[in-house]
Amino acid sequence: MLQPQVLSYGFGDWLLEPADGTAEGNTFTATNPRPAAPAAVGGDLRVGDFNVLNYFVDFPAQFPDARGATNAAELAEQQAKIVDALATMDADVLTLHEIENSAVLTPATPYRAVETLIAALEQKTGHRYDHVRAHEDTDVITNAIVYRTDRVTAVGAPMTPTSAEATAAFANARTPIAQTFRAGGETFSVIADHLKSKGSGTGANADTGDGQGASNPDRVRQAKVLVAFAAQVAEDSGDPDVLLTGDFNSYRQEDPLDVVRAAGFTEVQTPGEYSYVFDGASGSLDHVFATASMFPKITGHTIWDINAVESYAYEYDGYEPLYAGYPYRASDHNPTLVGIRTDVPAVATISDPTPSWGDRVTVTGTGFTAGTTVTAVIPGRGDKVVGRGVAGPDGAVAIPFTVPSGQPGTEVGVVLTAADGEQASTVLRPRSPGRSGQHPA
Repeated sequence: MLQPQVLSYGFGDWLLEPADGTAEGNTFTATNPRPAAPAAVGGDLRVGDFNVLNYFVDFPAQFPDARGATNAAELAEQQAKIVDALATMDADVLTLHEIENSAVLTPATPYRAVETLIAALEQKTGHRYDHVRAHEDTDVITNAIVYRTDRVTAVGAPMTPTSAEATAAFANARTPIAQTFRAGGETFSVIADHLKSKGSGTGANADTGDGQGASNPDRVRQAKVLVAFAAQVAEDSGDPDVLLTGDFNSYRQEDPLDVVRAAGFTEVQTPGEYSYVFDGASGSLDHVFATASMFPKITGHTIWDINAVESYAYEYDGYEPLYAGYPYRASDHNPTLVGIRTDVPAVATISDPTPSWGDRVTVTGTGFTAGTTVTAVIPGRGDKVVGRGVAGPDGAVAIPFTVPSGQPGTEVGVVLTAADGEQASTVLRPRSPGRSGQHPA
């Protein structure tokens, strides 16, 4: 039986809205049910990205530039929704956006907001977290990187782009923050970024009507600085595995993302998923990009649809009778989650497993750390070194060598050993000598 409904008109349609204001207030079949948890992403490590919708622990009454909650009661409600969502995501590394930049509001406690959120998350989950000590220089909101200390280890100091070009480019946006991590057998870097919004811009940055909104030239400029910064992070860390995560304020086919793809990054995406809804149209402003060496180690990706399609009424500052501490409408952006394999064994293959003595063959290794020197050895014959090579950006190395003489059909092993200790092996079974009849010396 149909429950009491309110008949209204909006967006060109007549609407029936449940009189009690709840999703359970009618008997219509749900066409967009609320997912209780993110879809599985596999791997043994999870990286999440979450726009926390101006999470501020300081209020406008005291700090005129503060955003978000206007008092402690609202903050408690906002925090409960965000923490519930973050706990359910169960990410080992989290990049956050639109979190209070306490370094601007309360310089004596520059990370008060992120530390307050971490404390609540630790209480909810029982896990221990830490955060990267880096922040935006001027804006009242910043990017942040939070991580579980029992799951990953921070390697080296955090990085932010510091060139005059970078400072100028991000004067109206949030400076990217990078941190290198070690987990299992893998080292990788995560860069949290938040480019200029589409909502404002004058002169060259005015909305041209091409569908990309205002300030597109500035976002293009920021994207160029971002990929240059990513290259510097990879060089300084000694490992090319880099993830770019965050709010690019650009849809998939827009100019700033073309800049990122042109720099060799591949987007990690799931067809049909989206992170944002504007004027009834859905699309993704939030993206994850991976370098060529990092992309093969990603096992899955999902966008958890808990925010974008939800009514503002369910927000912490929406319609109070509808408030609940669940994750739905914790923000206006859907969060993202990716899975990563951190224990990827190296593998070796041979171009011809049954060559003749004296033939030239190539042993190919994959799964090595990019830039690492790899040595090919034939054990049992004085551990003869037959060649060396350097693993490329994708972790692959190819080493040609001449097949040594031996008893036809006898198995000959070839072992690849990287400078960092990673090994892979394969075998070949030489036949009789080649046409020349000469055994190699």
